[in-house]
Amino acid sequence: VDTSAPPLPAAAAVPTRSGGEDQAIDSLADRLERKARELEPSTTERLEKLAAAAGGAMVGLEHRFKTRSSIVRKIRQRLSTDPERKVVAVVINDALRYTMRVEDRPVGNYDRTVRSVLSELESAGHRITEVKNYWPRGDNYSGVNSVLLADNGLEWELQFHTRASLQAQKEGRPYYEEMRRVDTPPARKRVLFDKLAAPWEEIPIPKGVLEPRSLHANERIILRGPPR
Repeated sequence: VDTSAPPLPAAAAVPTRSGGEDQAIDSLADRLERKARELEPSTTERLEKLAAAAGGAMVGLEHRFKTRSSIVRKIRQRLSTDPERKVVAVVINDALRYTMRVEDRPVGNYDRTVRSVLSELESAGHRITEVKNYWPRGDNYSGVNSVLLADNGLEWELQFHTRASLQAQKEGRPYYEEMRRVDTPPARKRVLFDKLAAPWEEIPIPKGVLEPRSLHANERIILRGPPR
């Protein structure tokens, strides 16, 4: 089980560094948008069929494309953490992102569906680069987040949730937004983390989902600790 706590993304504007770099950032954003638009039609159709077959649904499809401003902001945030990093080395894996809602009914359906969907996507030519299993109790989020590499070179994101986990995520969003702000004091962040974590103790964990690599060979089971 991975117990490392990934840093929260800073919710603040990131300054530009140079005019030439601005052009490189725009070029990367253009490329990500173009590849996302190319990939989206067939991917959305395939995911909707897979979700329906499991008695689930794709939710939030209106947000499947990351906005250009969000792409640019995320590129700048990545650059701000490493002054030596070049734009060409920045990886953005959610210019196209999806959420599949699937219930653990009958028991074991969630685990089977995640495993089956990832297998079907691999057969369709997508390489599974990451599967992060956040279902352990004791932190402020639960679900499965996967990253896939399409044959056009775009990395994209697919999350798997239950109805209950989606609702808890929605209700905790204001606390999360405050916690991720760079000007929120560390003590306050820890309070917010506890507020976020409490409801997750009541969210049912799908059967079998915490068995190591039950979802995919690249799966990591992750427990996120409180902010430092």
